[in-house]
Amino acid sequence: KASQVPILVNIRNAFPHTRRSSAAISYTDEHLFVGLSTESPKAPIADATERDGKVWFDDAFEVFLLPGETPTPHFFQFIVNSRGTLLDTRGRKIVWNGPGIRVFPKVDKHRWWAVLKIPFADLETAPPKPGDVWRANFCRNWHRPRPAHPIYTTWSYGGPSYLSRPDRFGRI
Repeated sequence: KASQVPILVNIRNAFPHTRRSSAAISYTDEHLFVGLSTESPKAPIADATERDGKVWFDDAFEVFLLPGETPTPHFFQFIVNSRGTLLDTRGRKIVWNGPGIRVFPKVDKHRWWAVLKIPFADLETAPPKPGDVWRANFCRNWHRPRPAHPIYTTWSYGGPSYLSRPDRFGRI
């Protein structure tokens, strides 16, 4: 069974966003699974089609993972859109790619989902044991036509600079 958390705090003002998104996480001996789900009253924008492209400009999810409890700048970041286009970084370096990571997207009339299947080998760590603590954050990028800025919602509020604050990631 997966643990589920809401992704609804607007990072610009700390108020809940009106649309709902959530993340769920589970694992096996070999893989970490992150399920992401969101309301989408219209077709999601998914212009990025190449790995490590500008996925953050699309309707997208971001997953930040830090195996272990100690905050370090060497966290993993995954951004995925409704096409399944993936941007993956380690320590904010786009040159890193997890070779075994798979994305399974699905879109219907009012929602879209994505499941990330991440091998622990790509994270260079063993699966967590009971009582282990990792740091993580889950974010939703809500595309808006320019010149408007996207709306960013998050599970663990870290302020407007959530990308660079692993000390503000939640504990899982």
